[in-house]
Formats: sequence, C-alpha cells, structure tokens
Amino acid sequence: MADLSNTFVREIEIFNCSLNIHQAYIGDVGCVIWDAALVLAKYLEKTRKEDLNNKKVLELGAGTGIVGLCCSLAGADVTCTDLKDLQSLIELNMKVNKTNLKGKFEYCELKWGENLKSFNPVDVLVMSDVIYYEESLRPLTNTICHLANENTEVLVSYEERLDGNKPYLKQQFFEILEKGFEMHTIPAEDQDPIFQSSDIHIVNMKKRKQS
Repeated sequence: MADLSNTFVREIEIFNCSLNIHQAYIGDVGCVIWDAALVLAKYLEKTRKEDLNNKKVLELGAGTGIVGLCCSLAGADVTCTDLKDLQSLIELNMKVNKTNLKGKFEYCELKWGENLKSFNPVDVLVMSDVIYYEESLRPLTNTICHLANENTEVLVSYEERLDGNKPYLKQQFFEILEKGFEMHTIPAEDQDPIFQSSDIHIVNMKKRKQS
C-alpha cells in the first residue's frame, strides 16, 4: 500500500500544463513514475493532442496515474485502474491536478482477469511497464482482450529488462496477443525527441477483424 505520509513530487510540463505527480517512498512498484510511463505520456502529447478529445480512455496498472492524467489534460474521459492499494495515490494526484483536467477522470479498482463484465471496451487502452509478474500474465492478456474491440487503439510501453525471467515474460505477452492483434512498434522518430530511450519501446496494437 502507498504510504501517503511520506511522498515526493515530480513536476512535469506536458500538454501546456504543469502536472504535479506525488510518488511514495514506501510501497510496491506502482508508487513511482516509471520511465516507460513518461515516454508514453510524451508520445501522446506529440501525436494525440487533438485525437484524445472526448475519447474514452482506460489505463491498466495506472500506478501514480500519470498517463491517464495526461490523457485527461487533452480532453479524454479517463478511467484509471489498478489494485485497491494504489487508490489513495491516484486520487491524491487527481486532486492536486484537478483544475487542469479537461475530461472526466475516475479511479476504479481492477484486478486483472476478474469482474471484467463491469467494464466495456474503450476507444484507447494504455498501459506502461505492466509485464512484470508471471502469475499476472494470462489475467493481463485476458483483460486486454476484453477491453479492446476492433476500433480500440491499444498502446503498451515497456522498458527492456534482461534480469531474471523478464525477457521470457515479454516474449510470452506478445506471443499471446499477436494471435488476435495486429502490432506495430512506434519508431524513435515518431516519439518525443527528448523523452525517449533505446531500451524503452511503445507498441501500438489493434484487434484483428473477424472474418
């Protein structure tokens, strides 16, 4: 659980606003801003300034909520989802940035693979550095398949990690999804010129049309 009695703030200039994102010194992996989330947020700023307005966006494994908050700055109606332990951190970041948000913004608890009937497909599905634990891999891919229809744009950002079983998990993640999704890796020239890295990737996915 995020310990909100001891946080530190990172200020990020994005979508012509200043976002103040609280991070927790004590907590699980979702309590800080990961580089892959920042790269994805800045990519959205560069390429989706107009496209996100009035779109329904859902963020999986939102953590601090930074990507979802950025989408709301652009006018999207956003649902940030994560485990209940992260609710207080996401809601804090929503509160301190509320005056800049243009679209609706809400938090919903979502444990991957469970109670999916409560969620409908969205226009844009975003996630960053969610390929982390082997036991969550199949629930995660099942959740993505449920939340995406043929019109949904799915954006996955992740940092290349070589420790332990991380390469295997990444391979399995994309092998499972490529059966039902077309995939395209965003080239460096299409990303923000500053907020990018050779070991951070963004993959755009769209469900294959049923024949």
